[in-house]
Amino acid sequence: MSTPPMSPLWRCRGATYTISGPEALTQVEQARLIGEAIGRPLRFQELNDRETHELWGSWGWSAEDIDLELYVRSEFVQVPAPLGATVGHLLGQPARTFAQWAAEHAAAFR
Repeated sequence: MSTPPMSPLWRCRGATYTISGPEALTQVEQARLIGEAIGRPLRFQELNDRETHELWGSWGWSAEDIDLELYVRSEFVQVPAPLGATVGHLLGQPARTFAQWAAEHAAAFR
């Protein structure tokens, strides 16, 4: 990866929103759907803490921020992130599925 991961939190006009799609997916399932979108199988491989610190540190993240993000994300490998209606509320239309998003962005993963 060459860019930092994005947090599911979004801040706008002083409010903080948790952003989610219409389905609860683990990171393993997300990798599978990206693989389907690009026409080849992918597998999810979790970095250990040292590898994550080295990579994200190279992107300018502080050790404290990396530790916090690792803590927050640790359960989402096998357990899906919680769902919410925030996207539909903010945009006035339903959120896209992860498969739709992956298909629309397949070129970025090739």
